[in-house]
Amino acid sequence: MPDTREILASIQGAYLLARFDASGMNFFNISNDGFWRSFGAAVVIAPVVLVTMLAFYAGSDINPLRIAVVEFGQYVAGWAVFPVVMIFVARSMNLADRYVGYIIAYNWSSVIQVALFAPLNLALSYSGASWLLEFMWLSAMVFVIIYLIFIAKTALGTTLSIAISLVGLDLLLTLVIILGTSDLL
Repeated sequence: MPDTREILASIQGAYLLARFDASGMNFFNISNDGFWRSFGAAVVIAPVVLVTMLAFYAGSDINPLRIAVVEFGQYVAGWAVFPVVMIFVARSMNLADRYVGYIIAYNWSSVIQVALFAPLNLALSYSGASWLLEFMWLSAMVFVIIYLIFIAKTALGTTLSIAISLVGLDLLLTLVIILGTSDLL
């Protein structure tokens, strides 16, 4: 787990990248230790994810233990699958030398994503769907996709088309995880 200084610096780097400022990469600990500690972002955002999950399932007839097990498995898979797949993709595309920095930035970007989506998801859970909330959620999704493309292009030093393809792969893997676990509920 990273220390407070590394967490704050990494969040600052992720924030700068969200402003499409490539200097955000300078705030990450781009090392093997920094790579492993970047998965600490999962712990940093876990309380917020838990609250939004509880709001989503409030009043559900589904067994709470079943929800907890399925959602925990989905959370872990969501943090593991893309980085593992990217090992092979990065090697095949001669991007392995920039893989560590990319995954570090990608992992810490989740803090920005959760900060953006948590209020929207809570509002949708408690007030119900409205055209304004749905528009805001869709706008946030478009922003996050562009943000992830920028991270891939910047961290990997690759072309826009490759960055778009990698984000498409990430979205596809996320969809497979969600669909694969949704039947368990």
